[in-house]
Amino acid sequence: MEDALNLIPDAISSFSDFTFYTNMDSCYCGTYPSMIHMLTNNELDFEAGINTWSYDSWNSEKCRYFYDEMHNSGYVCNLYTLDLNILCGDNEYDKLLARKWDNFTDAALKRETDSIGIQKTMIKMALYRAMPKLAKNVSYVDMSDYSDVVRTIDDPIMHENYDFYEGLLENGLSKGSKDKMFIVQHLMGTHLHKNDSFGIYKENAGEEETALGFIYIVSEYISLMKRLGVYDSSTIIITADHGWEYGQQPIFFIKEKNITQDDIIDNASPVSFHELLPTPAYEAGIDPQPIGETIFSYSPEDQRKRTLYVWDYRDEYPGVPYYDGSRMGYANVYVGYTYTGDEDDLLDLLFEKPSVIIPMIDSYF
Repeated sequence: MEDALNLIPDAISSFSDFTFYTNMDSCYCGTYPSMIHMLTNNELDFEAGINTWSYDSWNSEKCRYFYDEMHNSGYVCNLYTLDLNILCGDNEYDKLLARKWDNFTDAALKRETDSIGIQKTMIKMALYRAMPKLAKNVSYVDMSDYSDVVRTIDDPIMHENYDFYEGLLENGLSKGSKDKMFIVQHLMGTHLHKNDSFGIYKENAGEEETALGFIYIVSEYISLMKRLGVYDSSTIIITADHGWEYGQQPIFFIKEKNITQDDIIDNASPVSFHELLPTPAYEAGIDPQPIGETIFSYSPEDQRKRTLYVWDYRDEYPGVPYYDGSRMGYANVYVGYTYTGDEDDLLDLLFEKPSVIIPMIDSYF
């Protein structure tokens, strides 16, 4: 985001009512396990496999409390994301997501597969694993390499940035019959560089261009909320499920309901995604304590020790199977970095001084 704003500094001018938490820790780097943690607040059990931990997370006391209390308070909970496996592993979706997400459906979707694309991707992945570290970038498999290997036909949930924006332009936003909504829109962000700075499809777009387009899409969404008359009464969080490489801390903006201000307020409190789910609970008038502390529990003066876990492959550790047993995984350890301070302190440790290395049971990637 910093690089994008260097190009267009006022790109986030529509975020003036938001507070920007500049010292946010995602706890885990990787859409798995981060998304499950974000939506259940169940910490990763390093001694459990993916299928066991995902099942336990959606059935944990914290998770059941949050969604039960939201529903008891009259909220409709809707989740929009493409990959349910990243939330459920190999478990049956209906056993985990039903009675939590109101728009959940287990109806089968039609898919088409690019067999040649699969073969190319598998060869690149095999080369990546075999090559020495200095040469790995040559065969690195980016999200864009396999994003179109399996395409869903007539998928009712838009996921890639430009798909979401096309749907937003075509259908707009409408106010449902319920006044209380808890909505999670999980977009691709800067995973895939396939949109220009106005959110329109563009092959091989730059990273900064993609980020600007994502900001533009979110700004348009906010404009439509204002037009509907639901903006002022809404709490809105804009974040990412993880950082990456030399930007390990994700963005985190929050606008609380009925808050207006002249400009974005920066807040350097040492917060983390452990406080993510309790925050909307608090905003909804639900006691957050059974889930955890909110982001409002910390101040910029606090000194707090936090640990970020990043998945990795280390040659000195044995390989582990993919979570469904179909192949060997592309990761075999979680590397933990414990720091006190801000992102600069974290960056001093990354890839140099891990605090802990924990072998995996199995790998999602």
